[in-house]
Amino acid sequence: MNNNLKILDKKKNSVILSVDLDVYSLIAVKKTCFVFSDKYYFFIKKKSKNKVFVEVKTKDIENVDKLVGEFFNELLNNSLREEVLKNNKKIRELIVSRALFSAVDFSKKAKPTKKTNKDEDPLGIMQSWEERYEK
Repeated sequence: MNNNLKILDKKKNSVILSVDLDVYSLIAVKKTCFVFSDKYYFFIKKKSKNKVFVEVKTKDIENVDKLVGEFFNELLNNSLREEVLKNNKKIRELIVSRALFSAVDFSKKAKPTKKTNKDEDPLGIMQSWEERYEK
């Protein structure tokens, strides 16, 4: 492991990992924990401005080394997704804006709605609650 990701303590069914928040965001750490939440219990502790400890406990006894490898692979995956989302934000907004703009038909002019009188309201739906029931 490198300085960005460290194993601090390893036991039979748990491991404590240190994650550098200058490299991986806290959101990426949380998303990674969520991906594995069906198999493991996660406890996240922020130790400093740029360091977080993640304690991982297995629900069943299994290979902790495999757990660490899968966790760090998923952490890298989530970090990359976060960067791609950030880098493509403007293009996504442009695509959505164009799609919404093209859905509007500007060729038709809006006509004012015709006001009706109460004689043209046989069901009485134009009456307020007070007009209808306070008689």
